[in-house]
Amino acid sequence: MLYLIGGSMRGGKTTLTKKLSKELDVPYISTDYLRIVVMSSFTGEEKDANFPFERMFDLSGMKIFQDYSGKELIEADIKESEFLWRGIKSFIEHLLLVKNDYILEGVHLLPSLVAEYKVNDSFRIVQLVKTDKEKILQGLINNKGNGDWIADNVEDKDLDAVAGSLVEYGKYFVEQSDKYGLRYVNTEDDFENKIEEAYKCLVQ
Repeated sequence: MLYLIGGSMRGGKTTLTKKLSKELDVPYISTDYLRIVVMSSFTGEEKDANFPFERMFDLSGMKIFQDYSGKELIEADIKESEFLWRGIKSFIEHLLLVKNDYILEGVHLLPSLVAEYKVNDSFRIVQLVKTDKEKILQGLINNKGNGDWIADNVEDKDLDAVAGSLVEYGKYFVEQSDKYGLRYVNTEDDFENKIEEAYKCLVQ
């Protein structure tokens, strides 16, 4: 069985992935790591064209959320995801060929891309989302100092802008999941139980 876990940033993809991996004893990989491997083969203008986040992203202070709108960030992710899909799909097809159970998670698993597998019995697919700005903002505040890669690198005064961008991501994944008939779980309320709901969606 191949498990594809997509959705917006901070939706709980990594939490669900680790739970599923532990319970089923199945290995996993994030598309973020596959992105790094693919990107290493490109330089200069070609790299800039296919990996727009590289010229947008600044880890020191996470200024990306102040310099770019949520819509612009989503457009960059879509461009990268579509470019990466050929490699990700080849990896998926290899796993099918050798009959290995595996978990893939990441924002790059867009509904429009993974929808082709929704009728394949060898796949289980779910998207995780959050769409309420105030709840997202409170989650960022609560997670400061707890290893949250966004919250720990953004100044308090900028968290509202971050939450606004994450809302746009959530809305995008909801809209696209509905369009392509994929299951999504909103994890902003009662997070642990929602992760359990998503887990059951994948294993039942």
